[in-house]
Amino acid sequence: MTTPLERLSDPRPAVRRIAIMDMLRDAGESGLTALLTHLPRETDERAALLIVRTCAERTYQPARPVLAQLRDNTATPAAVAHAALLAHDALEVAARPAPPPPVVDPDDAESSEDA
Repeated sequence: MTTPLERLSDPRPAVRRIAIMDMLRDAGESGLTALLTHLPRETDERAALLIVRTCAERTYQPARPVLAQLRDNTATPAAVAHAALLAHDALEVAARPAPPPPVVDPDDAESSEDA
C-alpha cells in the first residue's frame, strides 16, 4: 500500500485528490506543509482548490507566499487564481492585530443624554 505522499505523484487526478483528503485529515500541519510544496505542481483544478481552500479555512499563514504566486501567475487556471486571491486575503486579514477598543469620552456620553 502506498502512502498519501507517494500518491501525490500519481498521474490520475482522482487518486491525487484522495491523497490530498487523506493528508488533510490525518497529517495536520506537516500534511499542509507537504501539500503546500506540492501545490504549484498540481495540474488538477479540483485538487488545487482543495488545498487552497483548506489553507484559508485553517488560517495556515505559511501558505501566503505560495498563494500569492498562484494568484499572480497568468498560467494558473482562473478558478484556482481566484481561490488563491481570496485565501491570501483571508490569511492577511487573520494576521492583522485586533483593533484597539474605542475610547469613549465621558463628556460625549453626557451630551447625548441631554439631546
